[in-house]
Amino acid sequence: MIMTKQNYPHPDKYVEAWKRVKQLDDDVMVRVDWGTFQPARIVKADFYKALLNRINSRGGIVERGRKFSQIYQASLYRDCQNVRAILTMHLRVYQFETKEVRQRFSHLLAHYDD
Repeated sequence: MIMTKQNYPHPDKYVEAWKRVKQLDDDVMVRVDWGTFQPARIVKADFYKALLNRINSRGGIVERGRKFSQIYQASLYRDCQNVRAILTMHLRVYQFETKEVRQRFSHLLAHYDD
């Protein structure tokens, strides 16, 4: 879930609450949703687990479309390696696989009459 005004209308209060919980001893009981209490170690563990899930889920970005396919990503990787080879080792490369790299780096391509 992306952190927006709708999801977190007061992020400053959210951050302050977590700063306070982080400083507590593990056995201190902390009030969580609906008035229940849990030990601080469980609250911290849940927070870190949720944080890692948000990081690993790319912040709610949905990976759909041709640019997220494995074939396109592999082509983009090879193009990146070719651009690096041209710039660092001065190798000759005659074509790029992806349209975006061709548009941006076509001036680096070798010509057949070179």
